[in-house]
Amino acid sequence: HTRCSRDWSSDVCSSDLDMAAAELLLLSGRVTGPEVIHNLGVFQAELQAQSHELREVNTKLELSTQRFRKLFDLLPQAAVVLDAMGTLLMFNGMAERLLGLERALPGKTSVHRLLTTQQSKSEFHALQQMAASQGHGAHRGVSIRGADGNALVADLYLDRIDEVDAESSARYVLLLVDQSERQATENEQIGRAHV
Repeated sequence: HTRCSRDWSSDVCSSDLDMAAAELLLLSGRVTGPEVIHNLGVFQAELQAQSHELREVNTKLELSTQRFRKLFDLLPQAAVVLDAMGTLLMFNGMAERLLGLERALPGKTSVHRLLTTQQSKSEFHALQQMAASQGHGAHRGVSIRGADGNALVADLYLDRIDEVDAESSARYVLLLVDQSERQATENEQIGRAHV
């Protein structure tokens, strides 16, 4: 980013300002020593102001990130942030407990390892395509691997997170609603009805 000084001629910009350039300007007679010193002071003040603003923005960003992580962790449903390939980038405490995930694993685990059958993998793939094209999607009754290694039934809700820059790959938030107890109750009721 190059910015020209108001006090110097328009062909002299801050990116050009170093000792050699200042010496050449002085020798050419285009500026005087006091002008160079004044402009250096102005540039230093501007840099200090920009540095202060950057620190303030970084502090606000860090606080905002901490608030988001806290809210995300307190969600009553298991929630996972995924990249376009299905890699788990972040998950909350409920997902950790429900799915047996470890905090050290984000970025190293794929959602596909949680899908227990070829059918559940196909269902998730269809859900992912829906979320990619429409921004969101849902699929009920998907079989996934629980914390104890046994399969559980969950309703999956996948939403695409719109990135602020075009260079970032797509990210998704996956909410998992455990329906295992409801499914077991329904199966039990169906079993009694057939007896």
